[in-house]
Amino acid sequence: MFPQRRSFRDGQLLAGGPFVHGKAATDALAALSADMLGRFSAIRPESFTVENGAVAEQRCLITGYAINQTTSGARPLYTPAGFNGAPSFSYDGIDDCLVGVNHPYPLVSFEVWKLISQGGAPADTTQRYAIGMGTGSGQGATISRVVSAGVNRIRATVGNGTAGVPANNLGVDFSSRHVARMIVSPTGVIQMIDGVTIAEVAVVPALTNARFRLGAFINTLPGNFYIGHMAETIITPLLNPAKAAQFDAVLMPRRNL
Repeated sequence: MFPQRRSFRDGQLLAGGPFVHGKAATDALAALSADMLGRFSAIRPESFTVENGAVAEQRCLITGYAINQTTSGARPLYTPAGFNGAPSFSYDGIDDCLVGVNHPYPLVSFEVWKLISQGGAPADTTQRYAIGMGTGSGQGATISRVVSAGVNRIRATVGNGTAGVPANNLGVDFSSRHVARMIVSPTGVIQMIDGVTIAEVAVVPALTNARFRLGAFINTLPGNFYIGHMAETIITPLLNPAKAAQFDAVLMPRRNL
């Protein structure tokens, strides 16, 4: 187990405590950790706890912030070769999710990157949430899978204080493995997938830090559970094109393993 929540960066403790785990030798993302505000990774086994094959807790490699699941049957599975031969966490679309409260990440001017697969068939038209930060639709930021015209699509939603404002990316079929990037600025939200972008959708974010959840919606009681695998969840500040290209250069080859 990790020590109490403190500030970590890339396997090195920044502020006291006996954190001695080293980074994985194949972790090319570690070189970009200075540009991260948060990271939850399936290839860094020192940052998660597995019990009976399922993930009881994940800990942020940057801050030490923890998300967990106390109900054993609602834990995502750790799959050492689930992401096309590489490690991932598998969410069953029934009840699997991990959650924490009072998250330490920004409420505006941030990005969320995910190395993710989506396993729901278009016949299942339920909106299914990969990540949520905040409270509900009106005060939350989420990435979800929706079905539009019979095709799986990815959607970012950012709350304006009273309602969620969606940004649908219709350029890529959101099935199988992808690199997703949600950009939340003071004026709007963009959802990219595999480098394919859309125009910014106008919204003035009014988020809270009440809750951080992987695998389900961010109401008090989880729902709309995700189907698929998650290999990386990364939070960054707003990145310039050169910095974003560095993340793409590492994540896209892992998508295509």
